[in-house]
Amino acid sequence: MRRVPLFVLLLLCALLAAPAAADRHAPPNAVASILPLHALLAGVMQGVAEPALLIAPAQSPHKVALRPNQARRLAQADLFVWVGEELESGLRKAVSVLPTNAVVIRLGHDADVPVLPARDSAAWAPHHHDDDVGHGGIDPHLWLSPDQAARIASRMAEALIEIDPGHAPVYKANLERMVGRLDEVDALVEQRLAPIRGRPYLVFHDAYQYFERHYRLNAIGSVTIDADHAPGANRIAVLRRRIQESQAGCVFTEPHFEPRVVRILIEGSAAKIGELDPVGRDIEPGPEAYFELLDRLSTSLVSCLGPTP
Repeated sequence: MRRVPLFVLLLLCALLAAPAAADRHAPPNAVASILPLHALLAGVMQGVAEPALLIAPAQSPHKVALRPNQARRLAQADLFVWVGEELESGLRKAVSVLPTNAVVIRLGHDADVPVLPARDSAAWAPHHHDDDVGHGGIDPHLWLSPDQAARIASRMAEALIEIDPGHAPVYKANLERMVGRLDEVDALVEQRLAPIRGRPYLVFHDAYQYFERHYRLNAIGSVTIDADHAPGANRIAVLRRRIQESQAGCVFTEPHFEPRVVRILIEGSAAKIGELDPVGRDIEPGPEAYFELLDRLSTSLVSCLGPTP
């Protein structure tokens, strides 16, 4: 028996979902691509409905291939929130066949959510990285700043009110509560990170630029440009020199990546190995997940870099 191509399945799901999407008496069927965006969407929708999370935290958003149940979930969406093909590249075709009345927020190209250019150099200048940007392309990890999170949540609330005006007071109240909570958590994280602000460190791949800039941290480079590929010999040599010269305190790896290359980088130096996770792979989905993500990132940084020199 021949398998039905995924593109055809997506199109059929979209056609079948169109009548349901037109029923605005039911709460909107909202879907977010990754856990941090889902957490913000869940916070805005509290008391109305629970949004769906499309990509499981353990899946890589860079190379996701939708299973049939995920394709159906997406095709039935009244609202879909994603960063864009710069992050979830495997979703481009699926998004192209969504029903015409579905609202799609592509955050990487949304005027309300500013983006930073991608960096492609191995080692970065201290504190200010304007000379390290790549030639074209954006940094898609745009959720990793409380300011950005507030903008994203506001954009979500705006779209939900347009789709579902009957619940507008709830969405507005939820947004106000979330922004207040973001301010509180931001202040706590700021205080926690203050003692290690000037200490140099390296990350596994360049996923934390928004977090670094917001909290004025001193990341000085990334092990690799592409998290799915090991760095070459020249990049390793550049980074080893940078670790020695800067006396970097830590090199961070990420979950599910073998830190062997990181051990090579720190050999002969005083640097330690830590771990950062920009997506929250083992965090329980829900409205608290974004706050837990910020808490874990800041805790991991302080734990490795240390509260005292």
